[in-house]
Formats: sequence, C-alpha cells, structure tokens
Amino acid sequence: KVRTERGEKLVFLGPFEEYLGSKQTAVEVDEETSVLVRNKRTGQQHLVTEKMLFIPTSDEEVMEVRQLTKLADYEACIVRDKNGKEIFYFGSNKDQRSFFLPPHSQMVYLLWSRGRRRE
Repeated sequence: KVRTERGEKLVFLGPFEEYLGSKQTAVEVDEETSVLVRNKRTGQQHLVTEKMLFIPTSDEEVMEVRQLTKLADYEACIVRDKNGKEIFYFGSNKDQRSFFLPPHSQMVYLLWSRGRRRE
C-alpha cells in the first residue's frame, strides 16, 4: 500500500515502509491552467479544470500541465480526437475562442508552401 503525505511536516517511515519517490509540488489550476491526470490502476486519463491547488493521490500521476488555447478573431484551429475525428475551432465564435485540449487529442499543424520551391 502506498501512503501519500500532503503539506509541511516531518515524515517518519514505519518498520516495514520504504521511500519510493521524490517530493512533488502541487499544481495550481486556474482559468489559464489545467492538469492532465492518469489513474495508475485503470489507465484512464482526465483533465482537471476546476480552480484549486491540485495534489495527486497515490493512484494518480500528473502527465502534463496544459495552458488555455486562445484564438484571435481571425484564427482557426483543428483538433484531432482519439477516434481520428477532426474538430474545428474558430476565434470568431465566442464559445470556441478559448479551450483546453481534451485528453487523447492533438493539435493538427498545417505546412504551407508557395510556388515550386517546397521546403
């Protein structure tokens, strides 16, 4: 069984305990920041977006700290989800202007070229 301690304190190991990891800092989740968390037992990933100081439990692992993606009025963005479906976000729509990248999704980048020279 894994024991997780939070906060400032002196921690003494019991007779049959051993130190497994290192000290980790908590992640502050706010309007601009979210945390992608993976459950070690089930492998499920979820995105924590509610405003709080996030401290993972012994079953959770912080995979990535994600920043809010913001689009200007003239910008657009393509996100590919886990099934390969492409979702378009437009800065001109107020509902789609800012978003966090969902779990198992990736941003699609397009490379443009002009003329015969392709680099």
